[in-house]
Amino acid sequence: MADGRDGRLTRFGDVNDLAAIIAELLSNPAQAADFGRAGRAKVEQQYTWDRIYQLTYNVYTDLLDRRVQHAPRP
Repeated sequence: MADGRDGRLTRFGDVNDLAAIIAELLSNPAQAADFGRAGRAKVEQQYTWDRIYQLTYNVYTDLLDRRVQHAPRP
């Protein structure tokens, strides 16, 4: 998530910061809706089934390549 583009980030453990951001979004529903649309578009673009397949395939391929490299030789 990019702060100010598709949502808001808060400092970890800072409840006052979280409360201020929630109040800001409640007072500006248009901005909250813009964040929602931008976030949805980002997820739809970055997490397609083809992309998830490719990322998963790459992980398994890398693991198998490492296993072959470290396999004992006869």
